Parts: sequence; C-alpha cells; structure tokens
Amino acid sequence: MINDLPSPLGLLGGTFDPVHLGHLRAAIEVAEACDFSKVYLIPVGIPPHKMRSDLTPFEHRLKMIKLAIEDAAQLGVLEIEGQRQGPSYTIDTLNYFNSKGIETYFILGSEAFLEIHTWKSCQELFNLSHFIVLLREEMHKKNIPEYLKNLGLEIASKENDELFLHSGKKVLFFRPTRLEVSGSQLRSILRKGGSIKFLVPEKVLQYITENRLYLNEVH
Repeated sequence: MINDLPSPLGLLGGTFDPVHLGHLRAAIEVAEACDFSKVYLIPVGIPPHKMRSDLTPFEHRLKMIKLAIEDAAQLGVLEIEGQRQGPSYTIDTLNYFNSKGIETYFILGSEAFLEIHTWKSCQELFNLSHFIVLLREEMHKKNIPEYLKNLGLEIASKENDELFLHSGKKVLFFRPTRLEVSGSQLRSILRKGGSIKFLVPEKVLQYITENRLYLNEVH
C-alpha cells in the first residue's frame, strides 16, 4: 500500500483516543485547501509524550478510524506507527516516507507545534517534511517565526500564510472550522456515564458502546 501513496502526502498524526469530528473535519478541510487527493490519519502506537496508563490499545483506535472514514473519500489511515516496536517517533515516520521519495506535509495543531522542541531530532524534522499548523483563534501565526528561530531554523522568506525555510521546506498556517472537542473531554464524559453522540461518527459511538471502551475498567 505504501508504494501506491500519492505525493505530496498529507499526514495527520495523533493518539485518536477516540477519533472525533474535530480530527475529521480539520483533515477534510486541509485536503480541500491544499488539493491533496487524501489526508492520511496516522494513529500513534506508543506515544512518547503521552505515556497514559489508560491509553486504548492500538487495535481499537485503528478500528475506530477505519469506521469513521468509511464514507470519506478524502481520508485514509496508515498503520505504520502501530507496526513498529517501542515509542512512536515522528522522525522515524518521516524518515521512512522520505526514503521512499514521498513528499510529506505533516499536519498538527498549534499547541503541539509549539512543543515540537521536545520531540526527538526536532530540527531534522524540518529537513524531511513540510508542516501545516492548525491555528486556534487565540494562537497568532506571528508567534511561530520567532519560535522557529529559537530552534535554530532559518527562515528564507514569508508569503501570506507560508514560511519558507532555508531547508527548502515550508510551514503553512491553516485555520480550520473550530470544533470544541478533545479526546480527553470525550473520555471524561463517557467515564461519567454521559453521551458523546454528535461528537464522534455514529459508527464510532456504536463501536465504543459494543466494546465497552472508556469505562473505569481495564481494557
């Protein structure tokens, strides 16, 4: 399947625990805005920064994504990080696609982007991939150039919603439709016995119910 992937390739990583409408809507809007044939969701296997004892097993998170995107032609899913042993590092994923000659655009929220200095080999990431930063209303893109300079990265030029780096890669800014929903919020609602209907796709809700996920039980 990897050899059949389009280039350039939009990649949206995350724990997706569970996948929700905020993830899906942002991915579709990026696909349309950047003219990607698909944006691929990449569920993390073992997140190095979120070592939660209650992390839902990869197989469940992957299945929920597959159910969520069944009718979404613009979205796909890749299992690459769940197939590796040990913590899932973005540098390993981007190195893999780079070795296949696939141009990538890594999509992430502004909060995660401003923590990228804590990621493994953070400077090298910007030699391997373009980045698309999903801005929240309170996050202004003017804060990011200074942040990149503090990482030791040189900005060659700016143009509207794009920064061009000396590495030849770009950092693009995109403001998707804002949906106030998060995985932690959904897990909290479910553990209190509440409903998350209309916050996740119906098939995902059914899967969560059938498999008794996000209860105060050990999975």
